Amino acid sequence: MEKKDIAELTKIMKDAFDEDTRMHTDLKEDGPNGYDDGRLLEKLLDLKNARSCVINDDGQMIGGYTVRINQDVSILEMLFIDPIYSSKGLGQQIWHDIEQSYPEVITWMLETPAYSKRNHHFYEKCGFKQMGERRYTHDSVSFVYIKHLQKSEIQVK
Repeated sequence: MEKKDIAELTKIMKDAFDEDTRMHTDLKEDGPNGYDDGRLLEKLLDLKNARSCVINDDGQMIGGYTVRINQDVSILEMLFIDPIYSSKGLGQQIWHDIEQSYPEVITWMLETPAYSKRNHHFYEKCGFKQMGERRYTHDSVSFVYIKHLQKSEIQVK
């Protein structure tokens, strides 16, 4: 992901977050600060030890993700896909590709809104377990998910 991608990706992110919000709440739009004006993607691009990538389908931008790779626990900061492509198995394929791209990672963590049942189902299908919650305001709660990977040890003789 590059700064030149922010405008197009922001529209996709806004569509994805707003659809999820409408699906699970009475609101028409909602998301983290800056999700609708590019500030969030700019912030993610500036994170240390992070990699932000564009998701393409036949050369068309359809989403993006940011991962922050740390020694102990690596974090999926953001994953979003154009709602046109949701519920087609693409998310699981993308998550599998992310895991394959970072074979050194043993533990992944992420947060997703407490109201976002579709996200909960998706991450649980990907092997994550809900481990707790974070309350930001009285009406803003996120669930914390963790995935521990089993890495086979290589023995050299």
